[in-house]
Amino acid sequence: MNQTSTQALSEFVVNLKLKDIPHQVQENARRSFIDTLACILIGSREDGGRLISRYGRSNISKHGSSVLGAEGYRTSPSDAALVNGTLAHALDYDDTYSTIEYASVGRDSGEDGEPEGMSVGHMGSCLLPAVLAAGEHTGASGVQALEAYVAGFEVACRLGHAMGFQHYSKGYHSTSTLGCIGAAAASAKLLGLSAEDTCTAFAIASSQAGGLRANFGTMAKPLQAGNGARSGVFAAFLAKTGFTACKDVFGDELGYLSVLSLGGGKGPEAIMELPDGGFHLLRGNSLKFLPCANALQSSLETMIDLSKEHDLRAENVSEIQQTVLMPRYRVCTKDGVSYNMPSKGLEGKFILPFGLAAALIDRKISLSTFTDEYVQRADLRELFQRTNLVLDSKCGVESLKVRMQDGRVLSAQIGASKGHWSSMFPEDMLRDKFLDCATEVMPEQQAAELFGLANDLETLSNVGEMIDLARMD
Repeated sequence: MNQTSTQALSEFVVNLKLKDIPHQVQENARRSFIDTLACILIGSREDGGRLISRYGRSNISKHGSSVLGAEGYRTSPSDAALVNGTLAHALDYDDTYSTIEYASVGRDSGEDGEPEGMSVGHMGSCLLPAVLAAGEHTGASGVQALEAYVAGFEVACRLGHAMGFQHYSKGYHSTSTLGCIGAAAASAKLLGLSAEDTCTAFAIASSQAGGLRANFGTMAKPLQAGNGARSGVFAAFLAKTGFTACKDVFGDELGYLSVLSLGGGKGPEAIMELPDGGFHLLRGNSLKFLPCANALQSSLETMIDLSKEHDLRAENVSEIQQTVLMPRYRVCTKDGVSYNMPSKGLEGKFILPFGLAAALIDRKISLSTFTDEYVQRADLRELFQRTNLVLDSKCGVESLKVRMQDGRVLSAQIGASKGHWSSMFPEDMLRDKFLDCATEVMPEQQAAELFGLANDLETLSNVGEMIDLARMD
């Protein structure tokens, strides 16, 4: 009997060992691990973070898995994953996997400007909470945690490749729909499930796959990431009991890929189509150094540099204009049709004209940029009215123009963001981001020690040592 795609994927998860993982993949996974941990910690002080943490306290357990951050406690593994996953994505500051290049049309785009790459989403926010919950439960070592993290990441990316972009463009939040399967894979590996039981975990998680882009700009967006983490953990624990489910959920004509790809996928055979080097995590996973949507990062960085270089003042600007390609336009206008001045801070994280206006005025983008108070500023709202996007699928490379009252036109091309996967950013940038986030909820010395443990993950005999330091109870 021929092996199904579901079976092949489950055997990949079961058999993956650290020695099989290229060094660069290990490094990229470690960076994602550290970055997501930082986002969990700072997410715990957000309004949405406090609310979901309060919910998780309804099932406190002295011997459960840990909720991290400002108000730490122990609860069931699945509830811990739910809370930590929501915290991780609360600020939209977490890493993003995408092989779609927003700023230019190249080999990853079709003739009409539609992307041919994949947008898997914020895998760290689904994977790390699952790895921590299941790993703490089993007493996993750092090596085992890293193996599970890579396994989950690769599973999500392989499914994303087979799913195609239409899944996302038509309204699904792929962070959750793909992340729940990745979380199931990581949890299954840490629980020691067989290949057959891992197939079951995939099917159980598939039945819970959900998340809608309509919730972007609200607390429900990070909740969808948390639910992806929770679903994956729950699926693996349930599969371990002998629970049954579809044996080939990825290949069945009424299964995960066939239903959720909305007619735009490549089919289950594409799951095992591997990129050069054999691992998706060799490329595509970008970190953020601005707390907003990935599609805004490079544009806002360009505006900050332009404003600093030319000492720009809002009162001297007649218009801000950015030429954009369809991939960015669909994300940064929230609905791909229009954009309005945000009424809530969370909404601003996805609306490019708002971000451009804020970047010009303040010459920086910070956590305070996306507060409810900030979006009510009169000078910001006035400049927003003079900020426009021009959709041009044939422009080749996106550009930013600032038209001045004196007739001058200042311009710059939009390149890759500082945290883009292809950028060789210094290691201290990640450390600085981690410490900036962690010191919001713990003393600096404790934050530095926690960074050291996460940075040397492979040396830990038990990930519980790191988790205990990150749980502020």
